Amino acid sequence: MLTKFDIWLGKRLFVPAIIWFCQRTKQTQYAVANYATWLSILIVLYGVAEHRTWSWVEWVFAPLLTLVFAYQTYRTGRDPDRRTTAFYMRKIIIVLLLIDLVLIGLTLALQENGDGWGYIVRALTRYVPWKVLALIAEYARDIDNIPPRKIKEKRKSTSGVLAPARARA
Repeated sequence: MLTKFDIWLGKRLFVPAIIWFCQRTKQTQYAVANYATWLSILIVLYGVAEHRTWSWVEWVFAPLLTLVFAYQTYRTGRDPDRRTTAFYMRKIIIVLLLIDLVLIGLTLALQENGDGWGYIVRALTRYVPWKVLALIAEYARDIDNIPPRKIKEKRKSTSGVLAPARARA
């Protein structure tokens, strides 16, 4: 079931956005993957350095998972045999993202007197962004080629002259 969700997530959300971005910025999908990887690493390291209220699990687990992700991403590069490794990394990241989203939903549902907003803000600024960027990097690496951008042609009038403006009533 997670495999089908992973494929659906890639086809519907991430791959079209990555292709759109690559076509407009004239970047390769590998450059986008590298940028997203480094940005996710920087977000995690900033979170570890800035927020001293994290528990020991967050201090160890988040940077370790990010470093493993970065190692897997850069070690294999464009290797076609890497698709299986990337697929398992995506599954891990998707599960962690779903856990965060469920916790945010539960916090919204169970909060009383607005007590849960601190966790929601913390989750949306610390936990979710690096996972989304990591997924962008993994899906970008799996795109084989970027199709050329379709440019719409401007309409030309048949007579070559502008049509007269409507008379005011």
